[in-house]
Amino acid sequence: ALPFIPGDLIKAFIASYLTLKLKPVIKSNEKRQG
Repeated sequence: ALPFIPGDLIKAFIASYLTLKLKPVIKSNEKRQG
């Protein structure tokens, strides 16, 4: 493990992780509305 992880790297990782998790939800919501 890295001794020090920059906050920006953590933010980028979390952002990409949340994007992958939320993409299917957003798609299903768009299908319901459309």
